[in-house]
Amino acid sequence: MSAHSAETGGGRRRRWILLVAVVAADSVWLALGPRPPTSTRWLPLAAALGLHAALVVAEWRRPLLDRRALVGATVAAVAVAVALDPRGSDDVWLYAMYGRMVETHHANPFLVAPGAFPGDPMLAHVEEAWHGTRASYGPAFVALSAAGAAGFGTSALAARLFFQVVAGTALVGAVAMLASRRAGTAALAFVGLAPAVLAVVNGAHNDLLAGAVLVGAVVLVEDRRSIAAGAVAGLAVAVKAVVAPAVLAVVVALALRRRWPEAVRVGVVSAAVVTAAYVAAGGTEALEPLTTQAEVSSRSSVWTSLRFLAVERDGPGADWLGGPEGARRAAMAAAGLAFAGFALRNRRTAEPAAFAAAALVATLLAATYVLPWYSAAVLPVAALAGRRLLGAVVAAQAAVMLVAYVQPPGSLIAEGALTPETLVRLAAVQVALLVVVAVGAGGWPRRDQRSRSWRSPSGASPTTPRGPLGASGRSSPSQAPGSEVEAVAAPRSTKRQPSSVSTESDSPSSSTTSNSTDSSPG
Repeated sequence: MSAHSAETGGGRRRRWILLVAVVAADSVWLALGPRPPTSTRWLPLAAALGLHAALVVAEWRRPLLDRRALVGATVAAVAVAVALDPRGSDDVWLYAMYGRMVETHHANPFLVAPGAFPGDPMLAHVEEAWHGTRASYGPAFVALSAAGAAGFGTSALAARLFFQVVAGTALVGAVAMLASRRAGTAALAFVGLAPAVLAVVNGAHNDLLAGAVLVGAVVLVEDRRSIAAGAVAGLAVAVKAVVAPAVLAVVVALALRRRWPEAVRVGVVSAAVVTAAYVAAGGTEALEPLTTQAEVSSRSSVWTSLRFLAVERDGPGADWLGGPEGARRAAMAAAGLAFAGFALRNRRTAEPAAFAAAALVATLLAATYVLPWYSAAVLPVAALAGRRLLGAVVAAQAAVMLVAYVQPPGSLIAEGALTPETLVRLAAVQVALLVVVAVGAGGWPRRDQRSRSWRSPSGASPTTPRGPLGASGRSSPSQAPGSEVEAVAAPRSTKRQPSSVSTESDSPSSSTTSNSTDSSPG
């Protein structure tokens, strides 16, 4: 055996050990769940985040695992997440109650609150603060919940397993889609073993389902199937509206590529699907819960920290930031400017996956109301985009959310390990990440394209011409200086081939950070 073979074999064994350690760390962290903060409360989360980052970087630098190993590890981690009771959120019971309202009581949860059915056994599992909360989720997801309710009935165990399995299936499906697009093993680990994503599976949140459907829409765009892409994109928004900025960004990317007919078809068809879904759900009244949610802020929002500094410490902008309207307008402006900066830097390449990921992460970083599980909607499409720096921003945003909620939702910030000052520091990190999206996430030229990208190592030479939306086998115009086209790509050939990571419960009445109480569904 040559020295090189022995070194490779030893490296592969160490990589397998690291893979097992990542799954174990994720499992331990999920099993512990949110607990009263102690001096060691941070260790399981820190270990899970650190080992996951180490695996992704190691596979990026030198891929030694195959895709089957990463898919298998994802399935194992999902099995653990589903086996455990939900940690940190009780959204799943609200999902189940909405489903029973449709299936059993023949009521519209967009128009009627769960509290109207006090005799329903599932209502006993729903936090009392949510008894008067109408559905803020998408009509497609409520329809799925109703279909599930026909099977799980009044069984709490069957209900939570149904929604956890839905989330776990969405994760495995997203990883499988990435693998089918010849994504590198780093990209598969980035999504499938991310602590934030596995927490979403355990909590049975619907953000992962919306993110997986969004990836399917972007894949269809890359395959130039614009009508189907529009329909699937509309379905993603009808699962949860949090992905709407990504759909708009895909249309912008197509327009910048001067693919006007496709841009129009994707935009019109997706808008038609969303409109039809909400008309069926009750029209404009079905949108009211979304507007109500927009008037509150969560503990992890940048604007909550700014309000703390401005209002409680009599800083500048106290009058403007004291109410939700000023913060909401500022959030929209900040997200819009960040995405505009990204689009300007990447206007020549305009990859839909990268544009979708940039729009979503900018929205999450600037939003007044954002919860940890929202990150699951952007991680898969960020992996599909394959931009190293953009992926790092997405991963950092997800990590910040997990740190902000290391203390359970519903607890008083000032009484735990998190303090208002800690949240202000986290807000500063988010502002820095937003700036990176605007000015740097377009990427910088690579020194070694083959070893520094998330492409499969079996792909063709980096000098092979790229298609306009990834590795489609079509030639592309020369890219702009400073722009990095780094989608997770398929092997090049002469044939056309497809190309290529709350219910919180934030108090609606809270205007400061010190006593944020987390209590409306997300």
